[in-house]
Amino acid sequence: MKISTKAIYKLTLLWAFAESGLGGMLHAFRLPVTGLVLGAFAVIIISLIAQYAQHTWGDIMKATLLVLAVKLTVSPHSPLPAYIAVFFQGLAGAFIFSMFGRNRTSVLFFSVLVLVESALQRPLLATLLLGTEVWLAIDALINQVLGFFSFTIDHSFSLIFICVYTFLHLVWGVLVGFWSYAIPKKLSMLSVDIEKLPRSISTERPPMKKSKLIFWMLVMVVILALVLYLLQASNPFYYLVRTSLLLAGVYFVLSPLLRAFLKRSAANKENFLTSFSQAVPSLQLSVERAYQLASSESRLYKRYTKFILYLLFLNLNVDAVDH
Repeated sequence: MKISTKAIYKLTLLWAFAESGLGGMLHAFRLPVTGLVLGAFAVIIISLIAQYAQHTWGDIMKATLLVLAVKLTVSPHSPLPAYIAVFFQGLAGAFIFSMFGRNRTSVLFFSVLVLVESALQRPLLATLLLGTEVWLAIDALINQVLGFFSFTIDHSFSLIFICVYTFLHLVWGVLVGFWSYAIPKKLSMLSVDIEKLPRSISTERPPMKKSKLIFWMLVMVVILALVLYLLQASNPFYYLVRTSLLLAGVYFVLSPLLRAFLKRSAANKENFLTSFSQAVPSLQLSVERAYQLASSESRLYKRYTKFILYLLFLNLNVDAVDH
């Protein structure tokens, strides 16, 4: 396989395509754990940019800002944590790979860091918005349910859940790290008969679900009401005002500031956005082709890894890019 001279540009397009909705990628596999999938995909893309980059820090950070600009344009109502996650991934990758180069240890450490951050981000945000009281409420609720069945166990179930959830992300990070490091070698041994692949995009697609800001605000209100009820708070007005102010600050102050920063920071943003819009059909076609090539695998993990390899091959191979 001969790598295209525009490898970093192609990888940035792929990353932007994934973050702006993944096209048919997640729909093809029907995976509900988007954080695990998107985090793993970011690790693969950023580590490959480090593999082919001449200026590691600059190339990774430029790709990160461009991806954020596309995400802002295509999915402007994405929650703030989604932008934070992408920026963290790019910043961490730029720092680690510019300091230590791309080797097995650095890729593994980067992968674990990204996936663990993905696991901890939501609990930390929930604690920031609702306080530690939300975890006390969850523990109280679970212990009340257990008490109904005559169990007297008194544990911090929320802490156990967070630890298990984080540990699973850590294990996934280790697996993704080892696999990501080996991707360049795997790509060099891959062979695809491009002539037998479809030349048009399937028009049948399952509907995409869009998260609504109002929905999540209502979820927060319900959680807050549960907290106040279970804890029998002496000053519920304080918790209500505190949470409301924090929610307003996050969604109506921090988010607009982040969007303003992205508009000023993304170099050649307008040109890239135009290029991205023009490239979407070919990216969708490469997803269709990669899925067709990987569909013969019966095991989900094997199908996912083959799908990623074929997707990278079709976008990076100089003979396949314009075919």
